Amino acid sequence: SLELYVYNRWGELIWETTNIDDRWDGTFKGNPVAQDVYVWKLTYTYNVLHGGEKSRKSAGTLTIVR
Repeated sequence: SLELYVYNRWGELIWETTNIDDRWDGTFKGNPVAQDVYVWKLTYTYNVLHGGEKSRKSAGTLTIVR
């Protein structure tokens, strides 16, 4: 399972998904986002070899250049 979020520089959530096949198209409310730096946060859970699950969190930035 996963949760992926994209935020603008003011901390406003502009995109989210729980579907591994979803892709963000660089829009917010149907309009292209501005050239800027955006923050992404990812939480995912996976099965380990000998049973059980592990959860991981990761975060980073991405830059939109148009």
